Amino acid sequence: ASPPRNPSTFSSSIPILNQVVVGDRHSGGRQDCVAGRTNWVSIPEPASPIRAEVQVRYRSGPVAASLLPWSGDRVRVVFEDPQFGITPGQAAVFYEGEKLLGGGIIEPFSETVGEGGGLDESRQT
Repeated sequence: ASPPRNPSTFSSSIPILNQVVVGDRHSGGRQDCVAGRTNWVSIPEPASPIRAEVQVRYRSGPVAASLLPWSGDRVRVVFEDPQFGITPGQAAVFYEGEKLLGGGIIEPFSETVGEGGGLDESRQT
């Protein structure tokens, strides 16, 4: 048998139902996520949105994004281009060039994402 033309990729999981959701590569990209338990290393905690490069995978390079103060120690990360492999529980590390700004832990999407793949603004508290 020949390989599928459009291989499936992991999209999300539903632990309570013991299910894994798969989709094509295009549907696996995410435009945003929320990082919690943030730690700012070389700058004070931003009070307004800032631009930065964000690295969400060990083997991927940092990519352009906006960091928006969310609530408490949380930051909404909005990527310039959809990103693949954003995984809850992994680190999101923030840079300005070579300068480490800080980082946080990517939160589960079920707690931060509303319908249509965007973040649910009503959960900002």
